[in-house]
Order: sequence, then structure tokens, then C-alpha cells
Amino acid sequence: MLESQKLDQETIKALTLELPKTEVLTAVCHVNPGSQVNQGAALRIRIKNALHQLELPDALKNAVMDDLSLAQTQTRTRVYYLWDEHGHVKSRMIDVQLELPEVVRFGLPDFEPLHFALETNPVTAIVLVDREWRRLFTVNLGEIHELLNSEDTLENDKSGVLGRDTDKSQREQHDDQVFWRKLIEQIIHLHQAVGFTQLLLAGTPEARSSLFEQMPLVLQQLVAGEFIVLGDATPADVLEAAQMTLALATYNTGTTLLEKVLGYGMKGAETTLTAVQEGQIYELLVSGDAFDIPVWRDAQGYIFATYPAQGISPLTGLGVEGMVLRDALPELRERFGLKVHFLHGELAKRLETEMGGLAGLAHYQAVK
Repeated sequence: MLESQKLDQETIKALTLELPKTEVLTAVCHVNPGSQVNQGAALRIRIKNALHQLELPDALKNAVMDDLSLAQTQTRTRVYYLWDEHGHVKSRMIDVQLELPEVVRFGLPDFEPLHFALETNPVTAIVLVDREWRRLFTVNLGEIHELLNSEDTLENDKSGVLGRDTDKSQREQHDDQVFWRKLIEQIIHLHQAVGFTQLLLAGTPEARSSLFEQMPLVLQQLVAGEFIVLGDATPADVLEAAQMTLALATYNTGTTLLEKVLGYGMKGAETTLTAVQEGQIYELLVSGDAFDIPVWRDAQGYIFATYPAQGISPLTGLGVEGMVLRDALPELRERFGLKVHFLHGELAKRLETEMGGLAGLAHYQAVK
């Protein structure tokens, strides 16, 4: 088996070009050893039963089963792509420190789980500040990375602006101003380089307030929440402390999108899908993971929310096949540049009861 790869958009593009177009086993396995559903032999039994239901070469089944124990030591979810090439098993693997919905399929390679992971987990920046610490992190796909701490940003004043006779309080004030300026410059640089979509402020209330006041408006608008954590906390402790705030930020984002749709968006499966295929929709709101939303597609790729009369496409005169929206999303993304939001829990219920389970925002609406 090959070494696992990290997930990003470039990985998906490379896999799309590299993998065969058919007879590929896609297996998304939730392997987290700490999960209750994986205790004892439960993981092996569950995946073995799922693979047994598919008609595929035993070598592909065995390759997944042989790797499960190793996967449990390295990740929470492992995504396998395996195929037979002249009697040899070829594979690509993606590790994600999240618990993705399990999928086992044979045929076309299924990249939807990778899109789902990226679209439901926006890149987040965390700034931790208190009297002594200024630290900068990113959280991406369940992993936290520390990019900056106070030793990286604060330098002794060597400019000669402050003379030898400057008193201690003036020097401390000057150093503090330099420190905040450098930190904000680093945050702006990170935003330009990584493009994080939300920013969390951590640390003491006083320090968070001071930082926010000095931020430019473009950064203030990205602040999605705040939480308390010690300045010398480990990155793992910072991520743990951030979980509730991250969940609340996700909920608030979904609520804001629903309010926009209720105000001026497209509602209902038929209206929304028609607008998508006319190139009007930029952001699509989907209930759950789209496995429970039936659609029909004709031979030229047009998607319909309801079964057309006599099973004939009104646009092309061709027959249609039934499928679920989840399997139509990859083509819709590619053709129309959709940004998909998957809503769950209370937000999904609102989308279903108030908007028919599917809704969208037009290009000009999405940027308001």
C-alpha cells in the first residue's frame, strides 16, 4: 500500500486525472479506535460486511482489510481508492482527522467524500493572546498547526527611535505597540496566503478585546467567536478548548445562510436545481449529506427534481435515470462552480420544513 496523502483541492484534482474511470473501489472507513462503534472486532466486521455486498475482486477487499489495523494507529478516517492493474493492486489513500460518513462503492471513483470534508470544515485561524503570549494557529480538517508564537514576532527595539534615557513605561508601551502591529501583520499575511474563512480569538478577555480593537475591519469581519485558554496551552489543548466555539461558528454560519435564503433566495428542489443549471446559483444549501434527495438525470446531464412525464426529459427528449443528489453534485460543481453547504441537525430540519430540503443563493445575493 502507498503512503497516505493529505487532503486539499489539489489532491482531488490529481486523483481525478490519475485514477481509472471505472472498476475502482472507494472505501471511506471510520477507523478511530476511540470510537464506541469500533470497539473490539466491530470495525473489521462492519467493513468486511460492507465489502462483501459488492461484486469486486477479492484482492481489493483483502487490501482494505489488511490495512485497517495500521490505519487505526494513524488517523480517524481513511479513504481508500483501489483498483486492479494487470493483476496488481494499485491504491491511493487519504487520511482525515475527522469522522466522515462511511461509504463503500465499486465503479466510478467517488470523490464526493473528499469534497464533503473540505466544504464542511472551513480553514480556521486562531489567535491566542494574553499578557505574555501571542500565538497563531490554523485548524484544517480536524488538525491544528502552530505557525507563530511571541518569540517569532517580538524583536528588541533596534531602530534607535527610543533613546537610552527613555523610561521603562514608555519602552514597554512602545514594545507593546510593536508587538500588536507585528501580530496583525502576520494575521493579514496568513489570510492572504491561506485564505482562512473564519477567525477565532482565544486567551484572556482583556487581551482579546485589545486585539480586536486594533484589527482592521477586514479581519474584524472574519471573527466568528472567542474562548478562554491558557497562553502556554499545547496545540492539542487549544484545539480541544476551541471545539464548542467551532461548533457554534458552524451553526451561526448555517443560520445566517438560512436567513438569507428566507429573505431573497431560491427555495425548493425544482426551483433551485433549475436555477443552478441556468448558472444563477453560487451557493447551494443541502439537507444532510444529500443521500436522501432523489433526482433524475438525462443522457446529456440535465438534472430534474421530479420524475418527468413518461420518463422523458422535456429539454432533450431523452430518457432519464434516477439517482440521489449526492451523486449529481460532483458534475454540478464542475459545470457551474457551486459552493455547497451541508446542513445538519436543527438547521437541516428548518431547510426541509421551510424550504423543501434544497435552497440556493444567486451570485449577487451570496456576496451581500
